[in-house]
Amino acid sequence: MLDHVRGPVRQLVLSARDWAAGPDRVVLDLRTVDVDYSPGQSPWTMTVVCVDGGTFTMRVVPPGPSPTASDGSAAGPDAEAWETEGGGLGLPRLRAVR
Repeated sequence: MLDHVRGPVRQLVLSARDWAAGPDRVVLDLRTVDVDYSPGQSPWTMTVVCVDGGTFTMRVVPPGPSPTASDGSAAGPDAEAWETEGGGLGLPRLRAVR
């Protein structure tokens, strides 16, 4: 999905703080994407470096219910905005037409 934002992804940069040991590369669609770790990277973001040299930063949200959702339901307005905006990639969300 990240390839649709700016073209093929070449590298992901994650926070070094929360990884004791992580992969240094992943293979996707018959190509290798490098994975690097930076101590200055926020644990809540991931920097995506594309083949054309362009970059963008994504917010990383751990799976599971929001810590503020006591009943395990959706995380509220932020989750609704995320879904409405197409998952933060700027892609329009498909809606059923009746």
